[in-house]
Amino acid sequence: MAVEGHGGLDERAGQQVDPGATEETAAGFPTTPNCARTKDGSLLASGSARSVTAVDPGRNLVYLLANRCAPNPADPSGSWKPIATTIAINPSDGSSTAINDPAGTPYGSNSVVYNAAAGSAYVYLNGGTNCGGGGGRIDRIVGTKVTGEAPACAASAATGNNDHKLTVLRNLNRIFFAQQNYGGAPGGLGVADGSTLLGRAPLDAGPQFGALAANNTTGKVYAVDPVNGTVAVFRTGSA
Repeated sequence: MAVEGHGGLDERAGQQVDPGATEETAAGFPTTPNCARTKDGSLLASGSARSVTAVDPGRNLVYLLANRCAPNPADPSGSWKPIATTIAINPSDGSSTAINDPAGTPYGSNSVVYNAAAGSAYVYLNGGTNCGGGGGRIDRIVGTKVTGEAPACAASAATGNNDHKLTVLRNLNRIFFAQQNYGGAPGGLGVADGSTLLGRAPLDAGPQFGALAANNTTGKVYAVDPVNGTVAVFRTGSA
C-alpha cells in the first residue's frame, strides 16, 4: 500500500484541479494476505490500514494505523500473527517508524486524532478484559514514542465507521470516544484528559453513538445516534 500526498484541488469532488499541483507517494509499505505464511516483520496485513490518519504539523509526522505481521509469543516457532501498529511517517523523506503493540496482545486500532494543545496523537484501540470483557485502550503518542496508556471501553457497535468514533476538544484538552453499552460498558461518550489520560465520568450513558465531531471554536462535541436518528450536543465537554 502507499500513502500519497495531494496538491491543489480535487477533481473527484467536482472541482477544478490546480494545473500546478503535484502528487507523489510519501511512503509505501509491502503487504501480505496471510501473516501466517511469512516471517517478514516489514509486511502489513492486507486491508488492515484504517481509512483515517492524523497529522502532527510541528514534527511533520503522519500517523497511519494498520496491522503488522509478528511472531506469536505463545508459539515462537509457529505461524506469525497480525498485531496492531501505528506508523509515524515523515512525508518529507518517506522515512517511517513503526510503533508496534506488544506481540500477543488482543488489541486492534480504531482511530487516531492529533491534539495540538498537548502536542500528542491519540490512538483508540479495541481489546482487553476491562469493561466486562468489552475493553479498549487509549494510547498517547508524542513523536514516535508511546508516553501513556489508559484503559477504555471498546468502541460503540452502532452503525458507523470506527474511524469517526474518536475526537478531541483542543481548548479543553479532552479526548472523547463513542463506547459500547453492553457488558460492563455504559455507552455514551468516554472522556479522558489529554495530558494525564485520567478518565472522567461518561457523558449520556446509554446510547451508542455512530460518529463524533468537535467544534473547537464553540467547545461543542456532536454525537450521532443512528438508532434514534438524533444528534446529541455536548457543550464545553459536558452534557
